[in-house]
Amino acid sequence: MKLLLVVAVSFLLGSVGVARADDLPGPAVEYCTVARKCSSTGVSCLADDRACTNDATSRGLEVLCEDKRAQSLVYCPPDTGRADSKIVWVLLGAATLLAVAGSAVAWRVLRKKA
Repeated sequence: MKLLLVVAVSFLLGSVGVARADDLPGPAVEYCTVARKCSSTGVSCLADDRACTNDATSRGLEVLCEDKRAQSLVYCPPDTGRADSKIVWVLLGAATLLAVAGSAVAWRVLRKKA
């Protein structure tokens, strides 16, 4: 009886329609902005503004992303957003150390009980 109930519920849940990616609403916030992608030395230029794009490339800036809605390009200093932060590696090391220490303690406790 339980198996029949599980099969029936699985069938009902499996037959429920799933939203496709193009049915879902787009993001409310545009993420391709100078403030979000690079420092204050970055520039946002319209795609057809040659003076702005030439000025940005002459200052050594590179295109980091494109805002398709506004048809603009965001120029940032080289290697912006590509380098990993040192704090991420420190936190990863601390988490690994904590996991290893916790496993060792759990192994000792379980071994003493046996």
